[in-house]
Amino acid sequence: MKKLMICIGFLIVQNLFSQSRIATVNAGSHLIKTTDWSEFKTANILVTKLDGSKSHIYTYNTVRATNPNAMNVDGLEDDFEQGSEVKVYILKPKASGFKSKPILAKVNGGSHLMKTTDWSIYNNKTILVEEINGLNQNVYSYSSARPINANAMYVDGISADFEQNTDVHVYIIETFNFANGNVGIGTTTPSAKLEILRDANLTSSISLPSSALVLRADNDGSDATLRFGVDNTNLKAVIQTQQTSTGSKFDLLLNPFGGNVGIGTTNPGTWKLAVNGNIRAKEIKVETGWSDFVFYDDYKLPTLQEVENHIKEKGHLKDIPSAKDVEENGVFLGEMDSKLLQKIEELTLYTIQQEKTLEKQSKEIQNLKLLNQKFLELQLRLDKLENKN
Repeated sequence: MKKLMICIGFLIVQNLFSQSRIATVNAGSHLIKTTDWSEFKTANILVTKLDGSKSHIYTYNTVRATNPNAMNVDGLEDDFEQGSEVKVYILKPKASGFKSKPILAKVNGGSHLMKTTDWSIYNNKTILVEEINGLNQNVYSYSSARPINANAMYVDGISADFEQNTDVHVYIIETFNFANGNVGIGTTTPSAKLEILRDANLTSSISLPSSALVLRADNDGSDATLRFGVDNTNLKAVIQTQQTSTGSKFDLLLNPFGGNVGIGTTNPGTWKLAVNGNIRAKEIKVETGWSDFVFYDDYKLPTLQEVENHIKEKGHLKDIPSAKDVEENGVFLGEMDSKLLQKIEELTLYTIQQEKTLEKQSKEIQNLKLLNQKFLELQLRLDKLENKN
């Protein structure tokens, strides 16, 4: 049996950082650099030594004092030695979305991503560009096709986010949209905690492109998948197992290690499957005990008089629930079939008894007919003798 493991690649909402500024810790709690500090003075920032041996986050509480050459960061002198060379980042929300496998490229030529590759699959998609150290990333939404050639793709605004010659990973992503605390994929107005907008045509086997959600066991092209979809045309929803390469189907297990399943009910109780409604099936196999004990020599078959007395007193056959009991508690199919078979077997025994009784009565009647015939013959002979005298 194929094992299905949930393995979805996505970016988790967390903090990442802006393009860094290299500065020097000096004059107490000052970051010394001739730059525009205006974006940093009102933001949460990360300061890390160039060799990565020490880092610290400084939360924004009040506007930091700045001038064109320096910014004061309260508490900085307690964490870093004077003269330390550091990188300074602005903390910002991390972009989120499903992402493809990355390619390695270089920011160069202004706003170009440089790499010899097929850029046609990227130029009309929303892309994520991330420094290979993972500290700086930005999402560039698709508005119109980006200019490309075999060696580069132009990305508007990328030069403002990354320094020239920066090595980056480039991803294709389906962005998450956040609204009122909800997450949407394919929709900007999600009405639930997670809403995926995708119409699946389920007139035939559900396919990978038409599935709204696919859980894959691995990514080798022949992996097992669990696919979910909603067909708006036919108003149907589907959960389907399928192997990617062959299209073959495999078993879907519900609560294989415990727990119960309810359909049309929020309280399945102790039943492994509780259905509040009708079930249609071509065949149902029930594994239960059977009633052949009726044919055992030691079985005490009730007399018909006992059966009649029970019916008069209880209003139903012995060992069979009453109509009221069935209405209140239902019946177990296996148990009821066994009880009904018991009654059928009892009826069979009654029929056999009656057949034997009828055969005996038939013989007795035949003997009586023979005796009656002989009696008539004797009577006739007596009548003749009397007439002679």
